[in-house]
Amino acid sequence: MDYLRYISSSGYVTGLMSGIDTGNIVDQLAEAKRVPITQLESRKAGEQATLAAYQSLGAGLLSLGIYAANLTTESTFQARQVINSDPDRVAASASAGTSTGTYELVISQLAQAHKVSSAAITDATAGLGYAGDIVINATAIQLQASDSLTNLVEAINNADTGVQASLLTISDSDHRLVLTANQSGAEGAIDLVEANTSNILEQLGLVQAAATTKHSITDGQASDYFASTNSAIGNLLGLSDSPSGTIQVNGTDVAIDLSADSLQAIAAKIDTVDGVTATVTGDGETGYRLEIVGDSGAPTLTDNNNVLQALGVLTKPVANEIDAALDAQFTLEDFALTRPTNSIDDVVPGLSLELLAADPETTVTLTVSPYYSDAVEAVASFVSKYNEIMDMLNAGLSYDVETETGGEFFGEAAIVNLQTMLVQQATTAVTTLAAMGESIALSELGLSVDADGRLALDTAQLQEVLGDDPVRVQRLLGNTVWGTESGVEFVSLTAATKDSGVDGYALNITQVATQATATSAEFAGGVIGQAETLTFDGTYQITLEAGWTISQAVDALNSFFETHQLSLTTVADGNTFVISHDLYGSNYDLQIASSLDDGAGGSDLGGPTAGEVATYTGQDVAGSINGETATGNGQYLTGGSDNLNTAGLMLKITVQSTGDKGTVYVSKGLGGRLNDLAEAMTQESRGSLALGQQAVTDRIDVIDDEIERLEDQIDTYVEQLQRRFIFMEQTLARMQTLGSWLSLQMDALMNMYRDNK
Repeated sequence: MDYLRYISSSGYVTGLMSGIDTGNIVDQLAEAKRVPITQLESRKAGEQATLAAYQSLGAGLLSLGIYAANLTTESTFQARQVINSDPDRVAASASAGTSTGTYELVISQLAQAHKVSSAAITDATAGLGYAGDIVINATAIQLQASDSLTNLVEAINNADTGVQASLLTISDSDHRLVLTANQSGAEGAIDLVEANTSNILEQLGLVQAAATTKHSITDGQASDYFASTNSAIGNLLGLSDSPSGTIQVNGTDVAIDLSADSLQAIAAKIDTVDGVTATVTGDGETGYRLEIVGDSGAPTLTDNNNVLQALGVLTKPVANEIDAALDAQFTLEDFALTRPTNSIDDVVPGLSLELLAADPETTVTLTVSPYYSDAVEAVASFVSKYNEIMDMLNAGLSYDVETETGGEFFGEAAIVNLQTMLVQQATTAVTTLAAMGESIALSELGLSVDADGRLALDTAQLQEVLGDDPVRVQRLLGNTVWGTESGVEFVSLTAATKDSGVDGYALNITQVATQATATSAEFAGGVIGQAETLTFDGTYQITLEAGWTISQAVDALNSFFETHQLSLTTVADGNTFVISHDLYGSNYDLQIASSLDDGAGGSDLGGPTAGEVATYTGQDVAGSINGETATGNGQYLTGGSDNLNTAGLMLKITVQSTGDKGTVYVSKGLGGRLNDLAEAMTQESRGSLALGQQAVTDRIDVIDDEIERLEDQIDTYVEQLQRRFIFMEQTLARMQTLGSWLSLQMDALMNMYRDNK
């Protein structure tokens, strides 16, 4: 049987059998059940507002920490300004702590990079027809006959010669190779060497035809420096086709083949010429060179196939010089100075100069003076941020009696604690500085705190104190650490490091730091007896040549270490040499193997047998700070992370003996303390602010769980009501059907009755 149906606002389907809007009744009953949920949602909105306030406060505290940290840096309070009488001739700046004063500067000449040009080349892409090697700044470049000017430019730039090559097109038939030194100054002059038999550089128009002496010495000439005395010159230069020929020394023929002859071999050949002495001089640090000296003045030299040019005994001057290689020449305070660059930062510590224009007749006055604006701005910015945080706290902790409503932080214990600590840190005196006899009142800086915990700054008073003693201001606001004994240097501290107070922290050293050190055996007469190859770190090899003095061996080793960027240093000690790691501690060992057995007349470094590696180790400093555990790493001693007072305090210990090493004082000023507080409060998962924020998040989660539980209850309640009303409707429908059937039966009976009468 079909019944009239409709859908209520709840989606519940009901009928009109009862004449009752059961769907509306269900909706109203469900809404009544939702009253606690509405109250929970209101509580949740309040908690979410508190959470947002926590997050905003956290961001503000991180920002406050940055502003507070600025108060702990030396650069903030020792900034300098340079008053420059002629900024068109020199740009000048001074770093923090630069000595104040007035300097008079006269610029006579600017530094200039060497720049040379080739002659005109008709076609930049056609093969030049030159085959052989040229050497630019001790780097060989190989040319094939098919190489064009464009190919040569590319080859030079790919060879890392310290020269920038470029192609200059004057016209369609005039192309030039231009070489520009990467470094300015006389020492940056481009060195061009004809290491071929075809006079390639001359043919290109880079050098002149006539050769002259390159390195003059007393009564003679010298060659360029080379890395070895016994290797073929061609190999040392990296030549693909080494020149050979018969040169003349004072008219005597001397045949030289650079593909096979070493410096020693060439010296031996020339030394046979009457009236001439040829020797090899130098050491492993600067290299070795051939020196040719005449008995009565410099010998006459005649080159052949550019052999003497490849050696660097003779040279061809540059043919087309665009810019000469010039050093900067200037006087500062009447001292005549030269530098290879126009950027000067090594004359007055902290003072940087950029020379812009030369004029020997003009004196530039530079006045370095304190610049306190940065310090005042740093303190003012800190005060502003501090007050912003304090206003946020005051508003969040407030309670309106009339409306009976509290701020976002009302009742939050973590926030009450934070506000208390902020005010405490801002008002507590810096007492530890009394240990060095300094004034400790922050009020002297123009800082004061009002009843609401807000800071006020008297900038005029701050500027006055800065003018009197900026270092004292820095100490009152920042962190200061000092020891009573030399050999103890402060490195760093953390927020976990506590102020030591006027009693300080006692320092005790139980082990001094050492370097990994290896000492050679004694060499008879201080001379290396036979060639020995030493291998370092299993990779780097150097041969100590027989006949070297201890001094030559030391120079060679130090040059070798520098070339391979090994942090090692060698010094002579009588007839021995000592190799030490530059860094201290057990993390930096020294591994050496020798080509000779111990006792075979060598250095006796390495293992007892040839090729065996010996490892030499250093040791870390050890000791305690304030009686608390400290960990050594090389010369650095750091308070353990679990230490109550000295956690994170790092000191550099350079003392050479153990025992008590005086007292270390740690003073934390206003900026240091508030930076520590901000860091501690905002520390992820452990900071008070993070814990408070997590507590709010947990409360929101509880509310969400309760809302979900009540929603489930309401859903169950509505479902039960719907089933009951549906049952009622079904019952009414059945009753109506039964009534209709009974009515029909009665009508039938009545009709039968009437029919039977």
